[in-house]
Amino acid sequence: MVEQNQLDQALLLLGSVSMIPDAYAPYYQSVKGDIYTSQGLLDKAKSAYSMALESLEPGNFDFDFIKMKSDQIQVNPSDNS
Repeated sequence: MVEQNQLDQALLLLGSVSMIPDAYAPYYQSVKGDIYTSQGLLDKAKSAYSMALESLEPGNFDFDFIKMKSDQIQVNPSDNS
């Protein structure tokens, strides 16, 4: 859905998931961050990436990759997206 630019539908699908196993929570949040970034909702993206990083150990590939995506976002403090 993301590749087809069906971002709202992708968020609805993610929102329909009733239970996320702990092992998949960071990836769930990372995908949400990717969608929010594509939508220009940078505050929400930054928040989703932060939640993902809380569940991962620094130094592993997944942590580093999500942190890189988060660090690339420049959030304007006055932006209320």
